[in-house]
Amino acid sequence: KEHNSSDLLETVTQQLKMQKQTLQEVLEFRRGIEVEAVALAAQRATEEQLQAIENAHRELIETNNNGGVGIEEDYRFHYLIILATGNSFYETMFDVIAPHYFEAIKISKIQSHRLSNHYLQEAHTEHQAILNALKSNDEETARIAMRNHLLNNETKIWSNDL
Repeated sequence: KEHNSSDLLETVTQQLKMQKQTLQEVLEFRRGIEVEAVALAAQRATEEQLQAIENAHRELIETNNNGGVGIEEDYRFHYLIILATGNSFYETMFDVIAPHYFEAIKISKIQSHRLSNHYLQEAHTEHQAILNALKSNDEETARIAMRNHLLNNETKIWSNDL
C-alpha cells in the first residue's frame, strides 16, 4: 500500500510539473503573438472593433467591481485585439491554442482574485493603456503596453502560489 501511495504522489507531482511547463509555454507564446498583434490592431482596427474592445474592457471592470473573476471578459478583450489585426493567421493560431490560452487566463485571474484587488486594478490600468494606444493608432506604444501587461502578469503568476 505504501508503494501505491508513493506512486500516486509521483504521478501527481509529475502532472503539476507538466502543467507549469505548459503554462510557461503558453505565456511565452502569448508574448510572441500578442505584442505584434496589438501593433497591427493599432494600424487596422475599425471603429466598431475598437468599441468592442472597449466594451470588453468595461465589462471586465464591472465584473471585477461586482466581485466576479472576469475570465471570459479578459479572454474576450485579448481575442478582440487578435481579430482587429485583420490577419487570418493570427486568428487561426489563436484559435488553435485557445483552450490552453483560456486556461492560462483562468489561472491568472483566479490567482489575482485570491491574492489582492491590487492585481485586478493593475490589469485594468494596463488594459486601459493598451486601449488608449489602439485608439491613437500608436503601434509602438501599443507594443510596449501589451508587453508590459503580459510581463507583469507573468511576474505575478510565478511570484505567488498557483
